[in-house]
Amino acid sequence: MKNFLNYTLWVVIFIMLPGCTKPEDKAKKLGFNSVEQMNYVKKLGFNSMTEYEKSVLPGSGCATIEEVEHAMSEVGGDCNLLKKIRKQEAEKYDNEISYYAVVTCGQLQLHNCFEDGGLSVRNGRDFKTYTRNEIISIPGLLLSKELVFDLRNSFEIKMQNSEKDVILNLKIFEKSTNNKVYDKSAALYEVIRASN
Repeated sequence: MKNFLNYTLWVVIFIMLPGCTKPEDKAKKLGFNSVEQMNYVKKLGFNSMTEYEKSVLPGSGCATIEEVEHAMSEVGGDCNLLKKIRKQEAEKYDNEISYYAVVTCGQLQLHNCFEDGGLSVRNGRDFKTYTRNEIISIPGLLLSKELVFDLRNSFEIKMQNSEKDVILNLKIFEKSTNNKVYDKSAALYEVIRASN
């Protein structure tokens, strides 16, 4: 009788044990990252993550299921629309003017520091390199000792001092508060680079 009970117990364990797995293990076995994801996808009528991906990804414009879920929460599941909105937001951010720069050449007129070099500025999506002659031709700058210009959120400035015994200086200020956020000086042939 004792052997029969042991045998029956083992049969019950082997038959019932597979159905007693943890929900996390079941989710992982079906390809889900979490039990919550498994429950969400099952509510939509899919039995596995693979089945869900095959149904949802083609034609959605999304590369991953995470992108689909993010797009669902923001724009009704259209990844192409979400990408377009994000691109417009990035362009708007790049073009917002948040800073201004002040370039000086010691006590000399500014063009003296750019005898052999120039000033390169990427401001948002615009790029321009100014030679010494172009700096001289900026209205009002020939007699000025400083150049002041606005900067967008996304910018890069590069300049090299070519004047002996004079310091080239670049200061960048936050436009809304006038707080100085960058200050760099360069002696002869030194380069100043600043970017955001």
